[in-house]
Amino acid sequence: MTTENFDSASLFAYLTQDVFSGESAQVQNFSMQASLVENFDLSFCQEICGVEKPQQWLAAMAKRGLFLSKIGKDTYRFHSLFRSFLQQQAEELLPNLTDLYGEIGLFYERKKTPDKALPFLLKGKQWRKVSKLLAEVGPHWVLSGRQKIFTTYLQQLPEDYQKNPAIYIAKGHMERITNNYDKAIQWYKKAIRDYKEAQDTLGQSHGYRSLGELYLDIIQPEQAQKYLRQAYKLLNAKQLSEKAALLYLMSENMINYGNSKRAEWYFNLWQRAEDFLGLDSNNLQARFYLRTGKINDAIQILEKKQESVDRLPCSFRESSLILSLCYTFRGDVEQATANAKESIAYAQKMQLSFAQVIGQARLGHALLTEFKNNKQQCLQAYEQAQSLADKLQVPRGQNRNSLGQMLDKWSGGAMGQGSTRGSICS
Repeated sequence: MTTENFDSASLFAYLTQDVFSGESAQVQNFSMQASLVENFDLSFCQEICGVEKPQQWLAAMAKRGLFLSKIGKDTYRFHSLFRSFLQQQAEELLPNLTDLYGEIGLFYERKKTPDKALPFLLKGKQWRKVSKLLAEVGPHWVLSGRQKIFTTYLQQLPEDYQKNPAIYIAKGHMERITNNYDKAIQWYKKAIRDYKEAQDTLGQSHGYRSLGELYLDIIQPEQAQKYLRQAYKLLNAKQLSEKAALLYLMSENMINYGNSKRAEWYFNLWQRAEDFLGLDSNNLQARFYLRTGKINDAIQILEKKQESVDRLPCSFRESSLILSLCYTFRGDVEQATANAKESIAYAQKMQLSFAQVIGQARLGHALLTEFKNNKQQCLQAYEQAQSLADKLQVPRGQNRNSLGQMLDKWSGGAMGQGSTRGSICS
């Protein structure tokens, strides 16, 4: 075969006549089944393909030149072109292909690999399994930045099978991280109603916790505490990890309330319950230090965390935002400005509008420390923060901000004429 007359039809004809057709029906059947996955291991050969001694089988196939490669310990794959050919043959020749897809999906579900299981479960029309799996992984996926893949799978699921309260919570999370708070509240409350009807107290707790976290995000501590306490009361004595998570959130909420002593009390309870494994994802320890004037201690924790931990979309709790404020208090304009700009860039990348508001405010704080040299940029940062906050329509407090008062005075009232600006700079 020369390059002049080479095309895919010629290649497939060659593979059919000279490679595939020369093998036994058993080998052909195995090859078609194994081609449905990107790579396969010995357990796949045994459970899906029904091969009793897969190591010997695969070694013999490789010797006969069946485009088979070993890519790891007991893991194999076909050459991409041969695999494409085999997949085409599978579509034409394998009976009950839909059922086989379902079996492969269940195989990966047993392996605790939902990313691999879901595409095959969908192809196999295992709707109940898909619904169950999306309910299990959906809330976590959405909050860890994987909302797009969750949505892709959910859209392929018939509407009747989307009626699952855990899926409602995941949908609420998607609305929440895109700042559609009213819609998020509706999904959370819908989930709570369904869990209540099913007498599922743990599910109800998850719903109330989600509501509490929403109000934490937009810094409304009274509402947050109300729902976090409801979530806590629904848990039994054995659900320690769930209780610990709520104690952590209530500690954070007390920081937002300005009650550092109460916050520390909750934090100590959380440490005892969780055995403090370094899971301080919302930077509470650093924020305690910040509140109590231990700026250098807060900076040390946050800088170490930036080096070692992946960032999560956690609004105003994001490390760079807190670092910027710490450096502002220490008078380090360069570091404060750099961290504020980094937090803004991160918030834009993750599409976190509320974090952008805080980032712009923190940039204003940083520039305020040398206001005479940075007057215009400082004003622009605060104006941008206020503009974004107005678009979101999320109040951060009713009292006029003291920094806003100073800026109004220094800039001759250029920051705005009203006397009830929200405290976006706090």
